[in-house]
Amino acid sequence: MPHQAALVWGGPITYNFGPQHPLQPVRVELAVELMRAYGLLDRPNVQLIPPRLAGDDELKLIHSPDYIDAVRQAGALEPSEITCASVPTYCLGPGDNPIFPEMHEASAQVAGGSIDAAEFVMRGRDHHAFSIAGGLHHAMRANASGFCIYNDAAIAIEHLRRKHGARVLYLDTDAHHGDGVQAAFYDTDEVLTISFHENGRFLFPGTGFVNESGTGAGKGYAVNVPLPPGAADEAFRAAFDELVPGVARAYAPDVLVNQNGADAYQDDPLAHLRLSTGTYAHIARTVHELAHELCQGRWLALG
Repeated sequence: MPHQAALVWGGPITYNFGPQHPLQPVRVELAVELMRAYGLLDRPNVQLIPPRLAGDDELKLIHSPDYIDAVRQAGALEPSEITCASVPTYCLGPGDNPIFPEMHEASAQVAGGSIDAAEFVMRGRDHHAFSIAGGLHHAMRANASGFCIYNDAAIAIEHLRRKHGARVLYLDTDAHHGDGVQAAFYDTDEVLTISFHENGRFLFPGTGFVNESGTGAGKGYAVNVPLPPGAADEAFRAAFDELVPGVARAYAPDVLVNQNGADAYQDDPLAHLRLSTGTYAHIARTVHELAHELCQGRWLALG
């Protein structure tokens, strides 16, 4: 019997910072249209999960109540009301995280979709799910960061921990360090975070050095691989293949969660890694194989 797969998708993306912002929703919409054109969404083992808004109790798995209230208030402002003093800052406003209408609802929808994708993964053996608009890995407990309002990755992982008692391996191959997810689980051994990224001396968020390895019960459960600018397929794959399978087998997770940021691609204008599409295929193939070997095929992928 083929594995069961789900894609979180329900139409146009409302998580939109505006036409001048680097993070454009069209990237997701075009990717879904490409899947549709290749017939991937017509396969009998593939289903669509419509996104829904995460409730406040779900958002509070990671975020503070004051921060959630601030996001809701900011998104309710009229455009003429938005100034630097409109709401408590929480890193909302001009710059990386500009305020936009219904920002809370759009961000909660991404989080709700990733939670439901996590639930799909836990329904049985050989369940894969892709929350294609997810992976907003920089948001912290009480502030936005790096284009990320709510950290759907951390929320979905915490949901897996609390509802299913799952040990989670989180693998992040975005060009930027997965700092928000690392921070959320820095003191626990129930989540192992692995991040491959451009060295923080050269790229936002300026973290993810090898000495960041966890604290308390989490000591040794945060793994960082900072890569030099210009690192390409050969260097990335050498590090990835040397580290990931062995660490994953030693940790023996119940579910694999991976963040698939595409900005390590060789033509990305905001980062300096030089990966080809072949390396992205290699990452996906490796994670797929490890999921089947270690955790009954349970794999949650985030866009």
